[in-house]
Amino acid sequence: MSVIDSALLTRARAQSRQSQRSLVAELEALTGLDPRQLVAALAEPFGLTVMETAEMLSQEPAFDLLPLAQAMSRHCVLLRGPGGQVT
Repeated sequence: MSVIDSALLTRARAQSRQSQRSLVAELEALTGLDPRQLVAALAEPFGLTVMETAEMLSQEPAFDLLPLAQAMSRHCVLLRGPGGQVT
């Protein structure tokens, strides 16, 4: 069972709207998890692999697929691994 369930997400969203803090900040406060643990807990229900910073830095951004401005507004980036595959 995941640490983060729908009830916790609902509570964190409500607190985020009220406090004007990010959803992630509210989840950290509600769960007591450190950032790495929280990322793992958020990824787990979706079967996603968490990529550490060192691995991200070894890859190239795929701005041809997701332009920098859009990546910044969405707080995300698409990366290309050594073989050119998008990760």
